[in-house]
Amino acid sequence: MESTMDSKRSQSSRGEEEELISTLHKRQGLNSFNLNLVKYQGFWYADMSLVATTISAQRHFQAQRSDIFVCTAPKTGTTWLKALAFAIVSRTAVDGDSTADPFVSKSPHECLPALEYAETFAPFHRDPRNPLIATHVPFSSLPKSASDSSGCKIVYICRDPKDTFVSMYHFFAKLAASRNMEPVPLNKAFEFFCEGASSFGPYWDHVLGYWKASLYQPDRILFLKYEDMKENTAFHVRKLAEFIGYGFTLEEEGNRVVEKIVRMCSFDHLSNLEVNKNGKIAENTPWEMENKLYFRKGTVNDWENHLTPEMAAHMDLITEKKLSGSGLNLIYACVVDVQVRIKLCPSTKLIVPDSICFPSMESKRNQSAHGDEKEVTSTLPRRAGLNLFYQGFWYSDVSLVATTISAQRSDIFLCSFPKTSTTWLKALAFSIVSRTTVIDCDSTADPFASMSPHECLPALEYSETFTPFDRDPRSPLIATHIPFSS
Repeated sequence: MESTMDSKRSQSSRGEEEELISTLHKRQGLNSFNLNLVKYQGFWYADMSLVATTISAQRHFQAQRSDIFVCTAPKTGTTWLKALAFAIVSRTAVDGDSTADPFVSKSPHECLPALEYAETFAPFHRDPRNPLIATHVPFSSLPKSASDSSGCKIVYICRDPKDTFVSMYHFFAKLAASRNMEPVPLNKAFEFFCEGASSFGPYWDHVLGYWKASLYQPDRILFLKYEDMKENTAFHVRKLAEFIGYGFTLEEEGNRVVEKIVRMCSFDHLSNLEVNKNGKIAENTPWEMENKLYFRKGTVNDWENHLTPEMAAHMDLITEKKLSGSGLNLIYACVVDVQVRIKLCPSTKLIVPDSICFPSMESKRNQSAHGDEKEVTSTLPRRAGLNLFYQGFWYSDVSLVATTISAQRSDIFLCSFPKTSTTWLKALAFSIVSRTTVIDCDSTADPFASMSPHECLPALEYSETFTPFDRDPRSPLIATHIPFSS
């Protein structure tokens, strides 16, 4: 009797889903196989079947406290994050060998069941040894048991929208070519993406959903950035492992397990495995595709090779508007050159930060930079005890030189107003970053036994007053009293 009632309920539920799906809006966009996108709960899905499985998951999937959701928008580092997460949780379950490589025989995508594809390809039979579940579904469309109350963990990664678009464009173009289809032209694809009409787009809304949720539930939702992970992968692997409850032991640290996982999940290693060169995922289904399509470059700022300056500026403007007030920044530059130019003027000496120059402007900048340095004139206001007034602030007497300082992504600026605990902050920061690089590799060594904290950090505005600005590659720290506006 119960089974008959369950069957009727199931039939009724499917009927309701089909009726709902038939009313959904569709449009052309940036998508697999040039299919029309389908709009559901404010986001664009690849096709009707994907909406159906998402609805089914919303209604029937019950997240467990031990579940770990690996959530991404497409082409934001999904393959990499899946590999890292799986390598972390399975490091003692793969043949009992923490250094074993689980990716020799299968793609990272085959290691994690996908929430919205589970009923498309196979029954959702969970491996009790694997708590990981992957999904592209927006936060607002996750099953309530996952987004609200189960206590499960969620890990999300995002990426510069420009790099996300470029990666998505190439992925879908190659996918279309594999079926002898004409790919969407780059300019049209760019237009689709900016309009939000891309798979699981609008991209900015997808990111904001998880970002805001992570602010309210930081103990349950870890928000990562692709660029940060590329810059310091080992640090983020430790952070990820600790967050999901699989932290590394002292013994594992001693055996360099973190470094082994980083190498095992690297783009170079994964892309050169035979399974990813010639294997396929979702074979004998409508979504069958070659594993090699998931590996293109895996770099940061590749957008510079594909987008015009106008396209990049347009997308940055959208990003700025979309993320305004959220506290999230996704606009990156490869290197920001801070041009500091100084001229001698009668009885006055001053460092004048001229401007910030982005890579795309570099060639134009260089044409006018030489021989056109800003002069500090003797007409600047001055008063007793202080030399002169510049950009709304009073400067003291410092030596005048000219230098160009290239700020790197790894740089850490310690900024302070004089006599606000500058010495203390310098000491704390230097002892933190140098604790494994000080004399004799002793993490307890005292770096201040032979020099003051002020001697440990080059000062932006004083660097060439005392010594040439030769950076120690082991220390990312730079100190300054310069106001933020300058």
